[in-house]
Amino acid sequence: MAGTFTFMWSAEDGIDLHSRAAEVIRAQVESCALSLYGADAVYPGAEEAALDADIRSSTNCVRPYHRPLRSGYAFRGTIHAHLVSVESTDTSISAHVCETRTGRARLDPDNPHLDGLPEFDVLDGTAGIRIVAQKPADVADTRADAVRIAQPGTGNREPRYNVFHPWVFPPFVLPTTKPPAGNLTSDPICESWVAQALNRVPAFAGQNPFYPDGRLRFLTPKALGPEGFPTLPQYPLWPEP
Repeated sequence: MAGTFTFMWSAEDGIDLHSRAAEVIRAQVESCALSLYGADAVYPGAEEAALDADIRSSTNCVRPYHRPLRSGYAFRGTIHAHLVSVESTDTSISAHVCETRTGRARLDPDNPHLDGLPEFDVLDGTAGIRIVAQKPADVADTRADAVRIAQPGTGNREPRYNVFHPWVFPPFVLPTTKPPAGNLTSDPICESWVAQALNRVPAFAGQNPFYPDGRLRFLTPKALGPEGFPTLPQYPLWPEP
């Protein structure tokens, strides 16, 4: 069980979160956050959308884990994500995404000493991500002209249809050397964005996550559980099939 957490998306000016390219990218990011919980948790079509990865040198977060996390690793709260850029052609999509999981807390009522604690003490859950999707030129995208905006009073936390097809995601190549210590956010755009995003997390609102020299601060949650890490409404909602 993944828990009750949601996703809240924003985007740079001029980017339509409901475009087909943005929809594919949102599905990838959201389903990747669920892949640790196995095939029953990921979005429909995720397994087919993950191109094979050599586990020795690459990984593909879209593919559900064959050994899902055991119970006790569920979360409440909200993952915040921001679409910085997206470019698409008939056969490719390339996007730059900022994501932070610092708005989630443990959901573990069987272990009161863990229930409600933040997922991350610092911004280890924040990253700038570059995502690539591709599809064959001779395969039509049946959702290219679909209605992608949930009508008022409708919509779901997750898609109930294969949102990926016919798009697939190549594996990520794993680094061969240990990255340098320091800020795990990968670019200034995401650093600036996450400072704003944390103000939407009551536990960390008003706290600057960076020192003037760019080093990460240790953040002290001002509240735990649902008070500090509320589960905000999913945005955008996924429309009915």
